[in-house]
Amino acid sequence: MSRPVNADAAATRRRILCAALALFARQGDSASIRSIAGEAKVSIGMVHHYFGSKDGLLDACVEEMYAELSSLQERLVPTLLNGGTLSVILPQAVRMGFQFACEHRLAVRLLNRQVMSAGTLSTDRRMRFQAPFLDLLTAALAQTGQHPTDIRLSLQTVVMLLARYAVSAPEELAFFVNDPEQDPLIAVEDHLVTVACSLLLRSSL
Repeated sequence: MSRPVNADAAATRRRILCAALALFARQGDSASIRSIAGEAKVSIGMVHHYFGSKDGLLDACVEEMYAELSSLQERLVPTLLNGGTLSVILPQAVRMGFQFACEHRLAVRLLNRQVMSAGTLSTDRRMRFQAPFLDLLTAALAQTGQHPTDIRLSLQTVVMLLARYAVSAPEELAFFVNDPEQDPLIAVEDHLVTVACSLLLRSSL
């Protein structure tokens, strides 16, 4: 029995999107439609058929990236609301966030490129994705007694550090750690926990 036409179309579109996400993450806007089509093993015309233009394809990749990264919130909410103490919950959340970012390295790289290129997230996406995430974490950390602005800035500092380390190649992490006896990923994860706790638990320890 043959596959439905719609299933083939969805699979082709998905293959183009995955190829584009990888190339845009590595090369930024310099990634060409031709190279993306080659990576996805489709014709250039097929890319235009599904996405219209390079800008349309990039926008679809960015939307996919935000959807992928926003799923972290679904994982974090049970951890943040489980009723435990912040000294236990925060390290768990940081470790979860770092491991998630490492698993979704291409999406994080594309996010970094978008911010570096424009200096900001688009207003629409900032309000749909970033604002709810920051509001959730700020509310969860309110019991520290810190001013909400200090909490938000500290959270953003931790997120920026986490994202930078998550996109690093293994050899770069090994260079940073500079200790052959330690696993670089574990060392970095432990360090991020230390930084997050020093910034966010100052008034509650």
